This record gives sequence, structure tokens and C-alpha cells, in this order.
Amino acid sequence: SSLPDNSEGEELRTPTGANSSTALCVGGRSIPLSTTPELAAIFSDEWLASEIWPAATVLISAIEHCDSWRTLIQTAELVVDLGSGTGACGIAAAALGAQRVLLTDQPSALPLLQHNASCSGLSSAVAVSALEWQTEWEVGPPLPTGTNVVLASDCLNTVYGTTHAAALAGTMCALLRRGAQNAIGLMAQTARGKCKAEATFMAVSGRSG
Repeated sequence: SSLPDNSEGEELRTPTGANSSTALCVGGRSIPLSTTPELAAIFSDEWLASEIWPAATVLISAIEHCDSWRTLIQTAELVVDLGSGTGACGIAAAALGAQRVLLTDQPSALPLLQHNASCSGLSSAVAVSALEWQTEWEVGPPLPTGTNVVLASDCLNTVYGTTHAAALAGTMCALLRRGAQNAIGLMAQTARGKCKAEATFMAVSGRSG
């Protein structure tokens, strides 16, 4: 399947008001990442997408230091990162050797994603695309095919609601059904007590196979 190409004809925009940055150290690289925009309102979609949350840090550590997971990433022809935010997890996958990585999020998050992808030194392997999650994928926009690994970190929260959780589960399952043989989803999530969103995600994932 083809991935969006940001290398020609489209200017990669620097996120407006970006005032923070950090270094992502993975795979022997130190990769600069821009994070919180100065004017983003707390709990806004822009703010939520522009932090490197603890679950992302855990997932990155796991794919780097767990031998079996690192092998999955190193041999992957396509990794799709859902709810990418800053792009940290997907960019880490590219740094560890994934052939192609697709960073996805809501349209409002794309300027930051595009900026971080272009500054990562890995832009030849990393593409960026908007992806609105759906519970059912029989109709609607096409999904990538041939995915080997789907990544997601801290994408469930009571603030987002159960509809959001069901859509995440539906999208992840649809990607895996359309994926390569033995495609796998790797997900890290911060425990937040009795979270209905997590219960909904597991229930929909179970029904979707």
C-alpha cells in the first residue's frame, strides 16, 4: 500500500507557539521533539496531543529493550502509530529499524507531527496522515494494508469517553485484519482505576476478533 508523501509539494509547517522541546534517546540516536504549544488550552485536543505521556515512554522502552518486541519493529515493513501526538512512539520505531512508519492523529495534531517527523532525521521512513477512528470500517476512508505492527499509547481516558474507546478498538482491529500475516498491536496505557473507556475497548476488541 502507498503512504502519504510529505516530501514533495507540501511545506511542513512549524507548530504555532511551540515553546518546549525534548530529546528522544532511542536506538543510539538523540532525536529532537517539539512538545507543548505555549497557547494550547489544558485538556484541549492540541494540548493532549502535544505531551509525551508516561505510557509513551514505557512503550518506547519496551520496544527497544524487550528482545521479541524489538525484533518485531526491526523486521516490520509498516508500523502504524495511532493517536501519535508528538510522534514519539512511531519515530522511535523508525529509529529502531522499521522500514516505514505512518504517524496518525486528528487533523489539529498534524502540524506538530509533521514538524517532528521532518526534524527527526528519519523523514524518508516516516509519513504523517490524519486518521479519524471508527468503530466499523465496512464503509469509509481506506485504511493502510500490510501493516505489521500497530502502536498506541495512552489513547484511553474517561475524558475522551466510551465512544472514543470503541472507535480506537475498531480501528486497531481493522488495521490488524488488513495487516500482514501475524500482525500485532502493541499498546501501553496508564491505569486510571475503574475506567469505562478501558472496559469498552476490551469489549469491542473481543467482539471484533
